[in-house]
Amino acid sequence: MVDFKIEITKDRVSVSHADGGWPPDAGTAIVFGVLSAVTVGAVATWLTTHDVEFSPSEWPLAGIILFAGTLLWTAFRNLFPSGQSIACDGNTLTIGRISDVSVRSQWKYESFPISAIKDLQFASVAFGGQRPVMGLRFKVDGETKKTLPGLESPEAAKILDALGSLGVNIARDPAMPMMVDMALSRRKHFGGVL
Repeated sequence: MVDFKIEITKDRVSVSHADGGWPPDAGTAIVFGVLSAVTVGAVATWLTTHDVEFSPSEWPLAGIILFAGTLLWTAFRNLFPSGQSIACDGNTLTIGRISDVSVRSQWKYESFPISAIKDLQFASVAFGGQRPVMGLRFKVDGETKKTLPGLESPEAAKILDALGSLGVNIARDPAMPMMVDMALSRRKHFGGVL
């Protein structure tokens, strides 16, 4: 579960990752750093004891090297902040993002007049594993915008109600109350694990 900081007043809604993208996740960086060091060490040891010509029979080795590179990148990337935010003041909706692949850690913002926003809804914004990653999605000038991946239905319902009261065009899902009840029940009975 992604932790979001949600601030709602009668004339403003503001939502962002609770840490605002900082501090970086040093624990994850250390774990991936150790995993990549072990992988690189094992590959280096194997390479020094075998005569490698990179023929098609050695292609699995290329996959292992690519895997080690992915681990190294993940370790390095987790030393830098990332995150997403949304804010609305009744006139303008602003979404912000520090990309997951950026090492410059600079927020990039896009602002839209709320009159241009159509069908803001709680919906799939990405895919992670075998399940969709939920967040907020809307259309503006025919283009689909996605934000706040990892958002869950109880928080989404609260955010959508607040944005709707500020005049944002919300696409209401009749199944939302059921999704909220299921999520709250899961949190209560399983501690949010499932």
